[in-house]
Amino acid sequence: MRFVHSLRPARLWADPAYAVLSADAPDTFAGRYGTLQIVEGRIASIGKSGPLIYLNFGPRRGIDFSVVLTRKTGRAFDRAGRPLHGLLGKRVRVRGLLDHGSGPQIEISSPDWLETVEGQ
Repeated sequence: MRFVHSLRPARLWADPAYAVLSADAPDTFAGRYGTLQIVEGRIASIGKSGPLIYLNFGPRRGIDFSVVLTRKTGRAFDRAGRPLHGLLGKRVRVRGLLDHGSGPQIEISSPDWLETVEGQ
């Protein structure tokens, strides 16, 4: 079976639609809600509310970007040797569906959806 590739990867990743978004610039999220995105920024605080954990990238919940996960997913981070408290102050990239639930956010269900950016 021969693989035919119609898009050149260099062109694809040069397209602004696939750019990594900055958590510090939530105005760039406009028009991207409901789509898969990669957002990069520094985790400023960690909060809990009921069964959810919030990795907050700024002080203003509902305005600044957050990553949302369940406590079960938090335990998966622990099992993977990446406790959430160790991410505080770290620069990370998160992948997922950009939502505007109670502010700009991405909900994750696996530690694989969040990576620490090296050298930051």
